Amino acid sequence: MPISDQKKTQFHPTQRNKVLASADVCIRQVQLVDKKGAIRSVIVWQCGPDMFYSNTMDGMFDVAQRRKAPEWLVEAIAQLPSDKQFSYDGTPKSTAPASKSYLPDDDGDLPEFAQG
Repeated sequence: MPISDQKKTQFHPTQRNKVLASADVCIRQVQLVDKKGAIRSVIVWQCGPDMFYSNTMDGMFDVAQRRKAPEWLVEAIAQLPSDKQFSYDGTPKSTAPASKSYLPDDDGDLPEFAQG
């Protein structure tokens, strides 16, 4: 038996291809005004009461770039009115769901935020 197979079987020898647990996670693009007054977008990751943010999606996976969300950001997201919340395709969540749901065809960024 090759060494790589031995390493695999020593951890879970009888549990292969089995989901052991799952958690609801929310990943959002959030537009905010930073401490210098500039409008910018950040990525926010939330699972239960835990919330982190980063400047980029890649930063979410880098401990050096990911930061715990400050209390003001947690409160601001919780109190965000429904007309300032958008679905993945850019439609406001306050409106009825679109009859046709689609994913963007291109590989570009998320749709622009509507200006309020």
